[in-house]
Amino acid sequence: MRAAERPASRLPTTRIGAATRGHSTARRPPLRSAPSAWGATVPHPSSSKDCMCRPTRSPCSASSPCSAARQFFNFYAVDLNVQTSDAVTTFIRLPPQTYATRDQRIAFHEQLKARLLSVPGITASTVASAAPFSPAGRRQLTSVDGQPTTDPPPEVMTVVVEPSYFQTVVRGLILGEPFSELHGTPGHEAAIVNQRFAEVYLGAGSPIGRHVELRLPTAQRTYLRESDAPVPPVSVEIIGVDPEIRQVRDAVPRVYLPFRADAPAAVALIVRGSSGSGPGVAAVRNAVNAIDPDLALGAVRTLDELRDRSRAGPAEMASQFATIGVLALVFSGVGLYSAMAYAVKRRTQEIAVRMALGAQATQVRWLFLKTGAWIISAGVILGVPAALVVGRLLQNTFVRTEARDPVTLSVTVALLTIVALVASIVPARRATRLEPTAALRIE
Repeated sequence: MRAAERPASRLPTTRIGAATRGHSTARRPPLRSAPSAWGATVPHPSSSKDCMCRPTRSPCSASSPCSAARQFFNFYAVDLNVQTSDAVTTFIRLPPQTYATRDQRIAFHEQLKARLLSVPGITASTVASAAPFSPAGRRQLTSVDGQPTTDPPPEVMTVVVEPSYFQTVVRGLILGEPFSELHGTPGHEAAIVNQRFAEVYLGAGSPIGRHVELRLPTAQRTYLRESDAPVPPVSVEIIGVDPEIRQVRDAVPRVYLPFRADAPAAVALIVRGSSGSGPGVAAVRNAVNAIDPDLALGAVRTLDELRDRSRAGPAEMASQFATIGVLALVFSGVGLYSAMAYAVKRRTQEIAVRMALGAQATQVRWLFLKTGAWIISAGVILGVPAALVVGRLLQNTFVRTEARDPVTLSVTVALLTIVALVASIVPARRATRLEPTAALRIE
């Protein structure tokens, strides 16, 4: 305890009583400004700079991890657009020696579908160049409605699908109509895009009837074709818009092309069974072997399994971010409460002086509540921009993470504000209940 504090702490009880009654005394505690019952500045005798001005915890330490975790979990909501129950998928690659032409590949898949649908318990069958939750090919978007895109052209994800794909896998289209057996033939070039593609490249207005031009990158060998030769651009008309569907991670701009336009040699076969009894693996293998015994199948997996496998890494990361966010929020709250409570406790002697001079308990509590509110405001002013900056960094690092997450930020600020206000009023309320003589003796 410093020397300036000792006269006040050793003040006799009788002198305090006299001060309370308004009598003058030579041993009154030294006040550095003319005090009044309310509104006068009465600094704490033990410190010239009150510790209530200590900076508070900003909300960015807790809101950014929570925001990232929330966006990760929301990002999986697009999986509901895929009918995963009672469906299996496998990989088929037709050898070029046997299936050299597009017509041969189309004939094989038509025959395979007919055999599968004749098996009891199998209700639907389709093929696509990539199953949901799996890697897919890409093509360059060279023009939109005849207007060239950037140079180099942006690449968009492309999936070649049969007409039955949207009935077997997707829970319906948002706009337009699915492919028919005629689409993909000369004069009937068509495409279906997802919502993300429409938002990024088509802007306002209906996407239906718009024309886009796609080109396979030069010398790119993909599972869509068997040669490295350049492929001329193809202009297609958009006839439908499907909901967001995730391939490996995020829902990115995607274009669906009709199977008859390309008939790739490597495809994902997707078979759906009746409710409660998914299609048997043996039935799928038997149907393929009946057409071509030399054809090898890939591993047969359910769509539920593909979905869960694609979620494994991001889901673990989301759980870690959620844990970090909760811990940061708890530690911020505890630290904020401790700092605010300690600051108020150090002003216990000031509270005693104010009470001795006639201030009401509610007035003293309101004073400290206003002081805490100013500090909270400073923390919000400094912390919210910092949280937005950190959110921007997370947005550039992780998919589907928004820099501005008003829900998470508002909840975090509200919780820390409540903690700060409680930390300001509880110690002050406790101090106002003490007798002034006892409060002045507190070290």
